[in-house]
Amino acid sequence: MRVLDIRLRPPSRGFLAQHLYTQHERTAELIRGLGMEPPASLRERSMERLLAEMAAAGVERAVVVGRHAPAPWGGVTNDDVAAIVREHPDLFLGIGSVDVCDVAGALREIDRTDHELGFVGLAIDSTNAREPMLPDDRRLAPLYERCLALDWPLVVTMSHQVGSDIGWGHPVSIDRMAAQWPALPIVVAHASWPYVREALAVAHRRPNVYLVPDIYLPTMPGGIEYVQAANLFLGDRLIFGSTYPIGPHADMVRLCAALPFRPDVRDKFFYDNASARRALP
Repeated sequence: MRVLDIRLRPPSRGFLAQHLYTQHERTAELIRGLGMEPPASLRERSMERLLAEMAAAGVERAVVVGRHAPAPWGGVTNDDVAAIVREHPDLFLGIGSVDVCDVAGALREIDRTDHELGFVGLAIDSTNAREPMLPDDRRLAPLYERCLALDWPLVVTMSHQVGSDIGWGHPVSIDRMAAQWPALPIVVAHASWPYVREALAVAHRRPNVYLVPDIYLPTMPGGIEYVQAANLFLGDRLIFGSTYPIGPHADMVRLCAALPFRPDVRDKFFYDNASARRALP
């Protein structure tokens, strides 16, 4: 079984300054709360360990996703992401991030990450920005236009953890956004958990919406409904992501492989959907 991980944060460069690594005991508690075991690579903050864990789990490719957000989330520069990709070009792809509150600067940075850094998409955390915005905010329209021009997917993080209350994670804004930008592939990290059925309804009516339920898929309440949807109508648009280090590769691959996917859908989920041109180059 081939595995492509569409979302991880490796123990390298700017990621090591994020709370996931600086407060690794708290991160370990979060992992145990998901019914998984904290990996040695987290405890040791070791890139070498991570690479070994990925190989043991059968992960062939992975996407390093940048983040531009204030504390406590913290950011990772696009140059750091690019450096990690350059160090492991056969394993990693890069997706950049921008300051969504500075649209002109964001457009310049998108062009730079395309021309100079070779990135393959854009990730936004607009609900956690210094001026929080829902993804369908019209101020973000120029960024989406640029993604369309570059034929890039857009990764949007949506869950109960984004914004000042859980309402910010409701996928109605994704529905509106997908309607406004029907040609833009929208990849929803965390798949708007716990709004599972609402997210599935959005994906059912918007063919440009892809869901990445990541850590919420194998063990959390409602996760099985993503699988049921994949076996019915979402087989080409449900994507595997570990959200490492919160989702250790050994446990994530093992637990997700045990879910009742149809065999053909399982292969798409673990690799083909992310590698398909409209989800990820």
